[in-house]
Amino acid sequence: MIVSSEELSKVRRRAAGVVTALATVLIGLAGCGGSGEPAAPATSAPALAAEEVFATAAEALTTQPLQFKMEMRGLFSINGWMDVTARTAEVMGSMPIDGKSTAVHMLGTADDVWLKIDADSPSEKWMHATAAQLAGTTFDFTAPDNPGGVLGLVNAVNKVESAGTRRYQGTVDMTTSPTYDPATAGALADKLSAVPFQATVDEQGRLSTFRVDLTGLTPNLVMTASYTYGVPVVVKAPPAAEVIEMPATIVANLRS
Repeated sequence: MIVSSEELSKVRRRAAGVVTALATVLIGLAGCGGSGEPAAPATSAPALAAEEVFATAAEALTTQPLQFKMEMRGLFSINGWMDVTARTAEVMGSMPIDGKSTAVHMLGTADDVWLKIDADSPSEKWMHATAAQLAGTTFDFTAPDNPGGVLGLVNAVNKVESAGTRRYQGTVDMTTSPTYDPATAGALADKLSAVPFQATVDEQGRLSTFRVDLTGLTPNLVMTASYTYGVPVVVKAPPAAEVIEMPATIVANLRS
């Protein structure tokens, strides 16, 4: 059978659409709001110790200053610094917005957020919003109980077990992501409720790496996150001349 270039392009577009949809769900899960209390997976008594250790390890994300890196190769790459006690944060990187890889840079304090989209362009100004305006969104990185929704992935864990010294594995329910859409997920919807993950904790018992393996859904698709603790976080407001107020339409989009 001969496949025309047009048909091949359609297949590639569909495949790209699936990958982008999965990335969107995962970004939403990694940055969703919600309770700061890690979910308790329903497992048997012998696994309880692993659950408790994992939950305690995740608490460090909201109690200590840290640097984090999150990446899904070819789709998004994010570096961030957060100090929940000081209520300061900085996040920069690229993520898919409207199907296009877009540079993003965010600064946050207890009261204010400055966001620059297409941050590679020196002519772009910072958009300012109050922290209250963006409460509960991906950009609420100074929320004391769940900064930037970093516990979104942890809260979505529905199974966890020990996999060796300071190593854990289990599954994540990606359908809990606020960006999950069954219609977009299509045939993959049934598989998204139990996506494999692997995690490690450091010698102090803090979550140090988190890896979500999506290769069972689409080839070569893996999300990795790493966390380094005790990194100083210093955030200064941009110069006033480089700042505009965030348009109401963008605030609404970020909250949707």
